[in-house]
Amino acid sequence: MSALLLMLPFFSFIISLTDQTSFYNELSTRQFFHFLADEIHQSTSIIAKDNKFVLEQMNGETVTIEKYSQIIRRLVGGKGHEVMLRDVRQINIAEQPYGFHIRITLVEGDIYEKTISNYK
Repeated sequence: MSALLLMLPFFSFIISLTDQTSFYNELSTRQFFHFLADEIHQSTSIIAKDNKFVLEQMNGETVTIEKYSQIIRRLVGGKGHEVMLRDVRQINIAEQPYGFHIRITLVEGDIYEKTISNYK
């Protein structure tokens, strides 16, 4: 009994160690920005309007990146449905003289922003 009473304060410490913070949203959004930057840098023509990108690739294919329901998806030639980011409430794209400023608001309320330069 006395051994159990001596170990009791350590149980709360051990339980607090198991409560880990999740960085899933931050990591998935950073990865999305990375993939988006690659798509933009590999494009010969970029149109950003209505908060979506229409990219003409070097091989002649047209890639569309847009919000659809609560995801951001990638379409090639208007076909397919590759999910790039989930749980998205809103995406705002602002064209800058040197590239694009993207602001993403997730369902949980987290806001992520990135400016992607266009070297063309």
